[in-house]
Amino acid sequence: MKLYSKYFYTFIALALFFSFTYSTYAQYDVNGELKEKPREVELFSSRKAPNPTPSNFPPIEAEEELNYDGANSDAIGAADATFIVAANFNDAIASGYVGQPITKVRFYIAYPTVGNTVNVKIYGAGTTAPGAELHSQQATITANSWNEVVLSTPVNIPAGGVWVGYEGIAGLSGTQYFAGCDAGPNHAEGQWIYFNAVWQKLTVLNATLTYSWNIRAVVLTSGPGGPANPNPANGARVFPVRHPYITWENPSGITFNKVYFGTDSAAVYSFSPSALVFNGNPNNIATSYNNAADLLPNTKYFWRVVEFADADSSVVPLTHLYI
Repeated sequence: MKLYSKYFYTFIALALFFSFTYSTYAQYDVNGELKEKPREVELFSSRKAPNPTPSNFPPIEAEEELNYDGANSDAIGAADATFIVAANFNDAIASGYVGQPITKVRFYIAYPTVGNTVNVKIYGAGTTAPGAELHSQQATITANSWNEVVLSTPVNIPAGGVWVGYEGIAGLSGTQYFAGCDAGPNHAEGQWIYFNAVWQKLTVLNATLTYSWNIRAVVLTSGPGGPANPNPANGARVFPVRHPYITWENPSGITFNKVYFGTDSAAVYSFSPSALVFNGNPNNIATSYNNAADLLPNTKYFWRVVEFADADSSVVPLTHLYI
């Protein structure tokens, strides 16, 4: 199967307009009537409006990004097809991070995927294909935007490196371009794709697609790590419960933690004393929180947990629930 770039499709469109009567994608009879149009599974790119690098995600603890890409410039898609895009962070880039946890994955989504979801994927080391799957997590996406997914369970980088990516289902023709990429030139390990049941590089599918995926792995380089598996999940509605039981899993090695809760998102986000509902300093550790009084119906509540280990600290991102 030969794949084509956006420039090729511009030519095809013009040629058809001026009575071109046969193409790879459509067959016509002697009267010029459309006879057949095969199912479109060709990968191609569609120019997107310029987008900056991701907005500054405020570092709560010391963290570093592993990435090959530049600012988002374009997007790739195959109509009505499921595929995985990934970056291979091998020893050349990840050897200094072996044993340290990947806590977040960031990526750019252009057109929405089917269901507005993707499955974030992390695999072990490999050269022409990834190793064993280490983590898979469904996430809701925002189209035409950078997305950040906090891993429910951090993944320690193994020896040899790690593949990081996501799987999505593309929309119908004209809306299939979900996988964001930069303007190139591509990095050899930054443009892997699992398509038609085989792992290959984007330039193998089409030599003109010299881009790297907008995929970035966030590695925690200090701090004990944030709490995992918050429950209720972010955005959950817990009606008719008026004083929900909030739980999470603490990382190992912490000495104490703090919990912030309330309806004022700014106060919770900024760790205002007005939102502090549990202070474990110096040596108490909470694993849950239960608001004693009934909460207000039809109201959004926000919460964060801060984990402390000596001088380092880590937090869960701002989380909310509905009553």
